[in-house]
Amino acid sequence: MENVLDKQWFELATLYPGSRSILSFCKKSGLLTTLVCNGSTDTKKVLKQLDIDKYFDYVVISEEVGHEKSDLVPFKLVLQKFHIKSADCLMVGNRADEDLKAKKVGIKTCLVEYFKFPNVGKPEKPDFKIKDIRELKRIIEKLTKSS
Repeated sequence: MENVLDKQWFELATLYPGSRSILSFCKKSGLLTTLVCNGSTDTKKVLKQLDIDKYFDYVVISEEVGHEKSDLVPFKLVLQKFHIKSADCLMVGNRADEDLKAKKVGIKTCLVEYFKFPNVGKPEKPDFKIKDIRELKRIIEKLTKSS
């Protein structure tokens, strides 16, 4: 049953409205863009299928590294790989209990509230909260001007 559900998820995967334009904005702005996700290696196939793989400088998948985001290891891998300070980063996600764990390593966080996920773990409070991914452009411009 799990394999059938996984297959359907990959076949039906779509982007939130505005996602491609934000990814393009980040690339054109010269920002380093990474994807950190709890998932399987099939995630890379979905990125390619959606034609967004070209926007990511690095992809960290929990199945590959043996740790989920809540373990903090995936976030630390990104920081180490690019020799960057956590204060210079922004984690954008839709799960307060997983994605926003990046705060524990000093990364700023932005919660996108397209719909509410049930929290499995203890949720973190985001630095920013938006309802639409297109609002992210304003936050990025604010953060890059202040740095």
